[in-house]
Amino acid sequence: MYGLKEAGIVAYKHLATNLLPHGYAPMQHTPGVWKHQQRKTTFTLCVDDFGVKYFNRDDAEHLIAAIQENYDCTVNWTGSTYCGMNLHWNYEREYVDVSMKILFASLSLSVGSDVFVVGDCGPRLP
Repeated sequence: MYGLKEAGIVAYKHLATNLLPHGYAPMQHTPGVWKHQQRKTTFTLCVDDFGVKYFNRDDAEHLIAAIQENYDCTVNWTGSTYCGMNLHWNYEREYVDVSMKILFASLSLSVGSDVFVVGDCGPRLP
């Protein structure tokens, strides 16, 4: 199915069909965000990465069980990666640092090491 222009919509419809009996459905006016009918759980799906907002472990495990009925998946309870981004959560101060260290390292190698500053900085201007 990969490589077909219809692959995305076919996978989306398959997921919706499989999650609906468990109470999960896409939000009507927010593409890419899904919500449970009674629980406060919401999630986004980007290709094969789920980003889940849950309020207790039981809610998270409910979603995981629903997904695992039809799909193989792994769970990262720290929420430290999503779509290639590194997420460093600071719950006490209520913020998250986002970085893409692997992307910048690979870009540095492909375009020349003098283009990117070492660390978490963006590209330097010439």
